[in-house]
Amino acid sequence: MQNMQELLSRALPFWSKLKESQKDLLVACSRMVKYPRGATVHRCGDDCLGIIYVKKGILRILLSSEEGRELTIFRLKEGELYMLSAACVIRHIDFDVHFESETPSELLVISCLGFDELFRNNTDVKCFALESANRVFGQIISMLQQSLFMGFDKRLALYLLDELGEGNDTRIATTHERIAKNIGSAREVVTRTLKKFSDEGAVELQRGAIIVVDREKLKKHFAL
Repeated sequence: MQNMQELLSRALPFWSKLKESQKDLLVACSRMVKYPRGATVHRCGDDCLGIIYVKKGILRILLSSEEGRELTIFRLKEGELYMLSAACVIRHIDFDVHFESETPSELLVISCLGFDELFRNNTDVKCFALESANRVFGQIISMLQQSLFMGFDKRLALYLLDELGEGNDTRIATTHERIAKNIGSAREVVTRTLKKFSDEGAVELQRGAIIVVDREKLKKHFAL
């Protein structure tokens, strides 16, 4: 119980504002779940999952079509909290997506039963949940705008730079198929565009990896 309390205190920014009875309720309604790489955490149409906190690993949140096309909306990384998995509690929000573990993952899951009690009776919890939902919807709108209105060269260059982050690492461990799934395109289109980037001297293509040789050359695609 003590370990669960410590984890909840790290996961929930509003923990210190809860009554002891509310903290006890959350502890009772929380559980740890482990998933291997590539496992389905939640499918569209499944029962409401509850609040998710990623203790270890990375989750991919995606939309999928009946034809099997996928578009990654965003990723949840270690130390991040996702509230819309409890959308059944946040009234007037009808939003369902697919979750899968991109790496072996360990999740803290707070059931909707416990969260519903807090959402209805604690203003701090309700405000945090709604603000979190607004941020997520902003990310979704941004991704859909990129998918609908941004040229593919620019989308792929932006994706590669996002994968690198702000560090000095230049290697992205991935495949053309995985990139295609993440940005909602065909593998052939990804391969063709990466070959173009390679010819420009922006990237080097390796088996199971892409080396970004020149970030500035990738950034030039933003001005096109």
